[in-house]
Amino acid sequence: MKERLSEELRHASGGIPLEPDLPGVIERGERISARRRAGALIVGLGAFALTLSLLVIVAHGASERRSSPTSFGALPTGALRIPGSAQLPEGALLFQNGLQVDLLPHGSAQALLVGKGMTALELSPDGQLVLTESTLSEPTSFTRNVNLDSVDTSTGDLTVLAQAGATQSLADAQWSPSGDKVAYVTDSFSVDPSVVNPGPTPSSEVLCIVSVPPTNPTCYPQIGSVSSFSWAPNGAEILTTGSSDREVRILSLTSAETSTLIPVGGDASLNQALKSAGMGSILSIPQVSWSPDGRYAAAFVLADPGGSVPVIVSTSDGAVVAVGKQNPDTQFGAWSPSGNLFAYTTGLNGVGPSSADWTVRTLTPAGQDREAFRTQNLTSPQISGVVWSPSGTLLAIDNIDQIRIVDMATGTLAYDLPLATSQDDSQPLVSWR
Repeated sequence: MKERLSEELRHASGGIPLEPDLPGVIERGERISARRRAGALIVGLGAFALTLSLLVIVAHGASERRSSPTSFGALPTGALRIPGSAQLPEGALLFQNGLQVDLLPHGSAQALLVGKGMTALELSPDGQLVLTESTLSEPTSFTRNVNLDSVDTSTGDLTVLAQAGATQSLADAQWSPSGDKVAYVTDSFSVDPSVVNPGPTPSSEVLCIVSVPPTNPTCYPQIGSVSSFSWAPNGAEILTTGSSDREVRILSLTSAETSTLIPVGGDASLNQALKSAGMGSILSIPQVSWSPDGRYAAAFVLADPGGSVPVIVSTSDGAVVAVGKQNPDTQFGAWSPSGNLFAYTTGLNGVGPSSADWTVRTLTPAGQDREAFRTQNLTSPQISGVVWSPSGTLLAIDNIDQIRIVDMATGTLAYDLPLATSQDDSQPLVSWR
């Protein structure tokens, strides 16, 4: 196994002998999965092998655009400031800055402080509320997300939307397209985390939905394990995938029934794409996301053996129509606001010389794949997250100890935002509304 992985990494790096830090890759994948972000896809490599991830793109629904507010008067000044005379040209950028959550408003060079000791998740569709989770460190060194909160940027008020039980931890959470609901996943463990460290794998992952302002949540344990999900742009359905059954389903919120989108083990077209790429069978489908225009959804599929490759698939017939660039390590991706581009990353996490070769590429459903930006000669060349600006002309790239704003039309760097604390690949970028 180890010899095969080394050969795959050597091939991906252009012949440079590389020895992968497999425990480090697995740890990054587990940590990143515990901090899943709305609107962005993240894939870590599994515990059994360096695996193949396929980005599967499938069609559905329609989208809604919301404008962001121009005033955040209730928030105090944060730590980050854009160097020089540059200002954020559009929207509001929400990001994690060490142990605090910062928000950079449109037309400003100075970030504002949303709160400390919390994890940023997402800005609401109108840009007025910030979705966050607060954590609790147990005596066993296990950290749980215990509260799901919203922070009103106009008043500074914090509202608790959901709370975890003593043997639970809150995972991914996303605003509905209209902003009147929040869907979230509750991870449950078979032991008390205050007594025994349960490790990263929960015994169950249940999807729930709570209204805003909060009422009693509606939960869907009958649909099985949900490790990742994404709202349909019309807000009437949710795309889900489970870590246990490897099936992608569409949940109707009207009937509470599900239909299968990608069956267990994949369909004939998906498996043929894997075979053509020299890859093996599907291990899991850990991440899914609907495109903003509603025409596509994206999913990362992990298979063994192989590397990582984005693939575009039509749901009208399940045919694979486009394939992106292969990659052997953790990937991040995000849809453009129009839904016609998927930006994704390639590179290796600190393994040999090619750790300096992190790139951002774009893939279209028509099969066009190109390099949009490359990190060069940097202290921290790794990319750990990407988010698009509201207009789709700019891309914010998390470069570990800084956020890079890139003009996507030219592939040139507009400016850097130095972060107060190195993020250690925990993906500080959250959303740009």
